[in-house]
Amino acid sequence: MDERPLNDPASSSELQDLRAETRAEFAEMRAEFGALEARIVERIVEEAETTRRHFDIMVERVNDTVKVVAEAVSHHAGVLDDHERRIKTLARRRRP
Repeated sequence: MDERPLNDPASSSELQDLRAETRAEFAEMRAEFGALEARIVERIVEEAETTRRHFDIMVERVNDTVKVVAEAVSHHAGVLDDHERRIKTLARRRRP
């Protein structure tokens, strides 16, 4: 390894070259990270849209199922009310 003092013109020139090269490498890395970030953001947006569509479909299915269950409960409540009326009527008839 060539050990020249830092105030040596050749050493100073090499140091400047090294700094310029390092800056160029960092600029390239920043550009690559920027491109990567853009791709990641794009992917996140796409996934958010896909998730939203899927969620909307699932909510529709759940709503449809809840409607069916609510209609069945309502129907059965009516049937139970009819049975209760009949039982009360029969009970009244049996009393002396």
